[in-house]
Amino acid sequence: MKKFIKTLNKETALALAERGFSYLSEKINKKQEIYVFVMTDELSKLINENFTLSDFFEDDVLRFGGTYVC
Repeated sequence: MKKFIKTLNKETALALAERGFSYLSEKINKKQEIYVFVMTDELSKLINENFTLSDFFEDDVLRFGGTYVC
């Protein structure tokens, strides 16, 4: 089963996208946007070395209805 790493921080999502990681967006409560990345070893290493871990959470569920950005 695929694991996903998610963040509520748009700037963090855009910074990861600039480094070549595609994401999907999800909405919770019809207003809060969450940015969803497929967990890979490369992404995990980049996050551990360059970002605050508290900005992220892992999940194994992908909720459809958002947008795809690459």
